[in-house]
Amino acid sequence: MSTSEPIEGADVAKLRGQLSSALGDDYALGAVLGSGRCGVVFLAHNVAANRDVALKVAWDNAAARAKLARETSLTSEVVDSHVLAVRKLNLGKPIFVVEMQLAPGGTLDDRFDRGGAVSFQYVRAIMKQAARALDLAHGQGIVHGALCPVKILLDENGQCLLSDFGLRVPARANAGAPLPSALGSPAYTPMEQRRDRADFDGRADQYALAIIAYELLRGRRTWHVSDEGVVAVEALEIAPNRPIAPGVPLRANAAIKRATSREPAHRFGSVAEFVQSFSGDTIDIPPVPPRRRFRIPRPVLFLAPIVVVLAIAGSQRSVRQTIRGLLPNDWSFLTGDQSASDDETPSELSDTGSLTKPDAGRRSGGEVGRIRARSRTGNGVIRVTLTGGSSAFVVIDGQTRGGTPLSWTAAAGRHVVSLRGEDRYTPAQLNVDVSGGDTSVAAFIVTGRR
Repeated sequence: MSTSEPIEGADVAKLRGQLSSALGDDYALGAVLGSGRCGVVFLAHNVAANRDVALKVAWDNAAARAKLARETSLTSEVVDSHVLAVRKLNLGKPIFVVEMQLAPGGTLDDRFDRGGAVSFQYVRAIMKQAARALDLAHGQGIVHGALCPVKILLDENGQCLLSDFGLRVPARANAGAPLPSALGSPAYTPMEQRRDRADFDGRADQYALAIIAYELLRGRRTWHVSDEGVVAVEALEIAPNRPIAPGVPLRANAAIKRATSREPAHRFGSVAEFVQSFSGDTIDIPPVPPRRRFRIPRPVLFLAPIVVVLAIAGSQRSVRQTIRGLLPNDWSFLTGDQSASDDETPSELSDTGSLTKPDAGRRSGGEVGRIRARSRTGNGVIRVTLTGGSSAFVVIDGQTRGGTPLSWTAAAGRHVVSLRGEDRYTPAQLNVDVSGGDTSVAAFIVTGRR
């Protein structure tokens, strides 16, 4: 999560000598710009092209050379103006050298050293640039896997340049690629990456970018190194009705909270979708399950005109008896349910006493009807979403359950859902029917300020 100090110790001095000898007169080496896990970066001048560049040389071991080779190969495949331009120099073995585009603006990590929060407008601009490059990489089956502030460089105009893409998903056979858990830093890697789960993909980069945005807006990192040398990661403090930092709209809270969900399936479909929601460029309306289509059976359509004519004809007892004779005894075909078999026992009875009275058979047309009920036992989930501007408190059955977006376990049955906050919402409230094991969605939209 940090780079070593650019101090020219014995190992760095040895690499400088090897590199200078291999380059000859083609490059003029300058100061050390930094060092990391797989090598040292030198400032250099490309004599033939007459431009300043950065040269990264791998440490003198096979693991460092393999890591630098993999990152160089993957990064060079993602061709975008917001990806660091890299190319390998063929100088012979065992030295491995990569020429890189110079980034005079430093890295986003340098922002924390200077102190102070970064404006929402600047963070939004950086995120849009990074999202374009990351989604392009994901479309090619490439995941960064180690995204953090030090991996986002800045050019002379303050535009971001992503460096060091690390994995191909799915991994190619015999590629010697590391496990996802071997990449990245704890503060920026989601659970599926730390545990090398099968659902690891580009959504891990979305998680990391959301953490970076959160840190920039607050002006401080979410982690620190304890006196014992252990990296301690803080929990994100995201309240639905309190901005992350002054000047940050509440919509950013909801977007970051969703992008950092524990389960990747709950995050946005792409990094661009996350940034659009964060920026307020689009309204994020989650898909709502289609409702069951109601169709009127043909027998009912045929009987309807006859029933209307008879009803107009009069209200005599003979007319009512004629109508009852035309109508079916079992209306369950309207909903697609089948009649209960003789060995079924009703789970609910609304008025069992009326079925035992002496005139029950006469009032039911000579048959005692069976009352059927679908099982509604068990718990389900109510998922509450809000789009259009800010977060709000969720009130279910008269009690506050949390802030949007919210997934709440509810008993089977009908529940009343409404929102409370600074805005006006539509609808004012929703009646949500929950069945055991199912998820019901309550979607609200902001229509204006109160």
